[in-house]
Amino acid sequence: MMTETANPAAPKAQSQGFWQKLVALLCPDSVIAIVFVFAFALVTIIWLGTVVHVGNERDDAIEEMQRRNASLALAFETHINQSILRADQVARSLRREIVQRGHRIDMVDYAAREVVDPRMFVNLVYLDEHGNVVASLVQGSRENLADREYFRVHQMNAGDEIHIGKPVIGRISEKWLLPVSRRISNSDGTFAGVVVVSIDPQYFAEFYRRADIGRDGVLTLYNGAFDIGQGSNTIMTQIAADALGLPFGQIKLVCGDTDLTADAGKTSASRQTFVSGM
Repeated sequence: MMTETANPAAPKAQSQGFWQKLVALLCPDSVIAIVFVFAFALVTIIWLGTVVHVGNERDDAIEEMQRRNASLALAFETHINQSILRADQVARSLRREIVQRGHRIDMVDYAAREVVDPRMFVNLVYLDEHGNVVASLVQGSRENLADREYFRVHQMNAGDEIHIGKPVIGRISEKWLLPVSRRISNSDGTFAGVVVVSIDPQYFAEFYRRADIGRDGVLTLYNGAFDIGQGSNTIMTQIAADALGLPFGQIKLVCGDTDLTADAGKTSASRQTFVSGM
């Protein structure tokens, strides 16, 4: 009968084989290979993460820029519409006063009483039915303006419609201007003349230059009026938000800083709302 006897050398041989493999694995060439593979994998992961992060930031930046441009476009469009509306209001008021006063008017006195903003308007002119200058805010030569486009348009059309002309150099003011005009008619409907309200193009350029919409979509409003308890800060912000079609929270007010804001005149109770709000 044969019996198996344990071979004490077998485990020792297996142990020696393991250590031999480990030592072989830890030889300089193998260590360099392992470090290279690990470093390559790490760099690849970091690079992919960076690409994804940069891509997300780029998309966010594009979306933010599109939103800011949309807000600016809306602000510019609303500002132009409000400016034309204001010019037309002045033209209607001026025409009404001319008719009530029997086609006589002191333009300087009218501009002072109606608080006509000199930063916005280059000139106010009243032309008779022949195109002769009857009254002008800017004192100068009394030229005949019958050849102007706005005069011919109102002369040929009996309707009571606003006319927004092409930018021209004024013969009286000698400045670039955007004419907004209305027809004056006699009681029988015949042509009696034209009132012209001339907007300074720099008024729009100044708004575009100062328009500032931050990363959070907030538009900065610069107002010279100082709030002494009459609530002008809130009212001016509400007026700007309504005029520009923006939420109240998207208007940031900078006021009472003579380095940054235009002269708003004296601070005097509720009158400041009318003067600055115009």
